[in-house]
Amino acid sequence: MALNYGESYRNFVKSLLSRESPAEASMSDAVGGSFDQLGQLMVKILIQAGLKPKDYLIDVGCGSGRLTKPIAQYLTKRYLGTDVVPELLENAKTLGKKIGVSSRYRKLQFLRWKNAPIWFAFFRC
Repeated sequence: MALNYGESYRNFVKSLLSRESPAEASMSDAVGGSFDQLGQLMVKILIQAGLKPKDYLIDVGCGSGRLTKPIAQYLTKRYLGTDVVPELLENAKTLGKKIGVSSRYRKLQFLRWKNAPIWFAFFRC
């Protein structure tokens, strides 16, 4: 029997959201916790790997938006976040609106992948 990662992850997130914990805690737990600290660390790693403020970043599996705030403060161009879980994407969008960067330069975008086999090629231009 094949494991359907998208369905399993969606069910996991729904179970987290059904807890009596605040939604913010559930969204952090959905991506492994330490939401703000790991988001800042991820930006530092991307910068060390060569990400420049003018680059366009595509975040495959953006989850609930852990990278949204710190990367929006760094990038001057665009960011595209993608995920298979609608609740996580909605949280990332909401976070972008709360910090006031969703409309600034229109640089934060979010896209939901449907259940389909997807191949990715990663490269830097």
